[in-house]
Amino acid sequence: RNLTMKRDAIDARIENFDLRQGKFSLGNVAYVDGNRLDLKLNELNVDQLSYDKSLKNISVTGLGWQSAVVSITDDEVERRSDDKNLPNISLSMVRASNTDARYSAPGLVVNAHFHKINVNTLQLGDVITMDAVDIDGSNARFLNNSTGLSVKTFSLADIGSELENIRWYRYGVDTLESSIGRISFITDFNLLARQEFSFPRVDVTGWSAAYQKRDSSHTTLIKVKT
Repeated sequence: RNLTMKRDAIDARIENFDLRQGKFSLGNVAYVDGNRLDLKLNELNVDQLSYDKSLKNISVTGLGWQSAVVSITDDEVERRSDDKNLPNISLSMVRASNTDARYSAPGLVVNAHFHKINVNTLQLGDVITMDAVDIDGSNARFLNNSTGLSVKTFSLADIGSELENIRWYRYGVDTLESSIGRISFITDFNLLARQEFSFPRVDVTGWSAAYQKRDSSHTTLIKVKT
């Protein structure tokens, strides 16, 4: 069974909808909300879905997909006033793969490919909490005007995380570039979600940096490598 919905700038299409014994699977899902959100999911599965209207809580168990493309564009510099009315979302047993994600805003672009996204529990609301994180990905980029950060491969898990082939740069009159072969660390992702940083262990290998300053008469270049 197929389902199509169009309303104003929203265009949603679902192919091969199947509902059995409280579980449902969707062969292909496409959702477009104007220029803000473009979402495509392949082989989406949900074991259980519930919504508490009075508490504004959404609970999803057994969420997973085979592949996905997510693109979010935020043209507004400040958060919209109705963001505070968004529901709380509780996800359990998330098992997803092959996901391309992109977020863009004025002066900012963030994108990455996720080979695997496994999380036992994830709470999204006023406070973000998570448990048993196991994520693998590649080609992560963070671009903010003249500053950029790229990570070739990354693995994030409660028991230990690793980033490989990291490059950071800032271009301008003064140019600064830095690269790291590998960073291994342990951290609490719940603290990171609250913008609190704690790293009981951090190991860095293969670090180098270069600083270049230009003026009207000459160029100064300084390089450091370990």
